[in-house]
Amino acid sequence: MKNYGDQGNIAGILGLGWGPGSLVKQLGSRAGGRFSYCLQRADGNHQRNTFLQFGSDIPSRSGLQTTDLLQYGSEEAYFVDLVDISIAGSRLHIPSDHFIRRGSRGGTIFD
Repeated sequence: MKNYGDQGNIAGILGLGWGPGSLVKQLGSRAGGRFSYCLQRADGNHQRNTFLQFGSDIPSRSGLQTTDLLQYGSEEAYFVDLVDISIAGSRLHIPSDHFIRRGSRGGTIFD
C-alpha cells in the first residue's frame, strides 16, 4: 500500500505503532515496550543529532518535555490529547472539542 508521496527519496518506513508489525512489538522484551525519539526544533535551529532509542537505552534527563502517546481500544495508531495548535508562537484558540471523535476522546493521531 502506497499512501505517501516519496518522489523516490524514501529508503524505508519504520513502524512504531501499537500493531504487531511495529519494530517495538517485534523487539519484544528487549525494548520493554518503550521507545524515545526527540523531535528537532521547529525553527530550524538544530543543535544536536537526534537518536531513536529503545527500552533501557532511553536516558533519564532533567528538563525534557514529553507527550503521552495514548492507545484507545484496538487502534494501532498513537493518540494524543490535543488541546490547541500554535503557529509561530501564536495560539489559534481552536476549541478542544474539535480534536475529539464523537462519543469518544483521542481523535488526534500521530502517524
